[in-house]
Order: sequence, then structure tokens, then C-alpha cells
Amino acid sequence: MVQCFFNSITKRLQVNFDLTESQSNAPNSANSEQSKLKEPSVDAVTRPTPIALRSPVRVTEISTFDALRFDPKEKEFGDLSYKLSRPAWIRIRIVSRNDERLVLRTLVDWSRRETGRNIEKWDGRDNAGHLIDKATLPCFVVIDAESQTHRQHPRALCKELHLNVKLRNSPDRAAQGKRTVEVVVDEDTPGYGESLGYRVSMYVDFRRIHSSVYRQKGRQGIEIPLETSGLAQGEHLLTVVVYDGADHVGSTSLKFSLGG
Repeated sequence: MVQCFFNSITKRLQVNFDLTESQSNAPNSANSEQSKLKEPSVDAVTRPTPIALRSPVRVTEISTFDALRFDPKEKEFGDLSYKLSRPAWIRIRIVSRNDERLVLRTLVDWSRRETGRNIEKWDGRDNAGHLIDKATLPCFVVIDAESQTHRQHPRALCKELHLNVKLRNSPDRAAQGKRTVEVVVDEDTPGYGESLGYRVSMYVDFRRIHSSVYRQKGRQGIEIPLETSGLAQGEHLLTVVVYDGADHVGSTSLKFSLGG
């Protein structure tokens, strides 16, 4: 029965993502036009750990329309609501629909929520406070719910990673267009990357340009070269996402300019 329950969850989510992708990629069709008006897909499921399967948390009546469509010029926050079948630990992430590995914001980081309807508020910004243009970067919401503990992790270690990112120019004047990104994982939130390794992905203007696993201590700093010679003049947004191999992630961004 446990295996059947897990398979049904996996199948339901896979169908959901496949349909979303096929609708958004269907050119010049009535369905694609209608899908633009529908509320983006939502993943709301209890992780299939043995404890969760014995005491599953049902997340229902999810409403993300206001959070994902509100105009920040008209109001400060958009509401995201959902209903829990029992008290639970909750994590909510805002991710890019084009690349769900691009975590833009962790709205709730394994915080306790009570039975019934809960409402969260999103200001439309990423973890670093940069406003996301939801018209050009479609987003969707991922809700994780656990009745007791996430993957049986100790509560002190079960949290998202905090990152410090710096962008340095090359000291070599001949190396035009070459910069170095330094990524440091805060020692208070090391996650499990110290033993499992950290997967670091970099995005420029939300397009992934780098992804690799680093087997070193994140608090000592990870240096990654950034080639900027192919980028247009003007302002760009660099987003860095770090996974620790145990379902925790850190994400931050910074702006940089090229040319005058």
C-alpha cells in the first residue's frame, strides 16, 4: 500500500508538469491562449518518507493566482493560500516555470502551520530583494508538507542555505570579459553539502550558464569563472542557486553592469 501511495503521488505530479509544458509550448493554438489565463501549476505534496506515509498531510484548496499575478505597483503583497488536513511543517518555494531548479524565493522555510486554511504573502521579490517581472518570467509554487520531520533530518540542520556571493573583476587587464564569482555558504546553514558536495548553478538574466558539483567546504568559498564578453552592454542579473544534495537550497542574486 505504501508503494502504491508513493507511485500515485509521483504519477500525479509528473502528469501535472507534462501537461503544463505541453500547453505552454503549443504555438498558435486556442489551448495555449487559454492556458495563459489559467492559474500556474502548483506542486503540493507530502514527501514520501516512512513517517509521512504513515501520517500524510493533505494540502488542498491551493490558491496562487493573487501571489503570482498581482501588480506590485498597485499593492505590496499577493496572497497565497492553502488548506492543511493537520498541523504540519511547511516549506514553500517560488521557482521558475521554465526551469524548476531555479529557486527564486523560499517563502516559508520549514515553519509550523496549523490545521485548516493558511495564508502566506509574497512581495514578488527574490531572496535578495530584486523584483521579479512575472510577465516575462512565469513562476509557480512548490509546497512541501511534513507532519513530523523532513527526511528525518535534525531540525537544526533542516533549513535552507544562506549564501554570500561576490563578483570580482579579473586582475589581469588582458583578460577582458572575464570575472570571478565567489560563493560562500554561511557556516550557520551548511546543510549536508559539507559531506555530499554542493551543486552550484549560475544564471544570467534567468538563463542557466553553469552547473557543477563541488566537493569542498562551502564556507571556504567556491570560485567560478564568469565569461561576460558575450553579454550585451547594460545591466544584468546574476542568480546563484546552491543545492546540498539533501533537498535544501540556497539562492541569491546580484546586479552588475557592462559598458558605460
